[in-house]
Amino acid sequence: MKVLEMSQWGTALGSRDLGEKVRSELLRKMELQKQPIALSFDGVFVVSSSFADECFGKLIAAIGPSQFKECFVITNLIDKNLKLILNKAVNKRLVKEHV
Repeated sequence: MKVLEMSQWGTALGSRDLGEKVRSELLRKMELQKQPIALSFDGVFVVSSSFADECFGKLIAAIGPSQFKECFVITNLIDKNLKLILNKAVNKRLVKEHV
């Protein structure tokens, strides 16, 4: 399994612009890889709601939760607050897309 270190974009992932850039990179890698990609959050200490929505919310809304689970595995996301921010952004985006 290929590992993609989210910390390559910084220890604080905060802006929509960065979220858009990372989402584009994840889509590109998803198309190139034939196996799941581990998204490691080791060394990432802050994730803003804006980044989470732009990167993960829009990505999951575009490809669907099942394809996301087939293509990506999130690892080293130990901080409960970061998990909460990511989950909230994804859930909010999925509800928004279906209204």
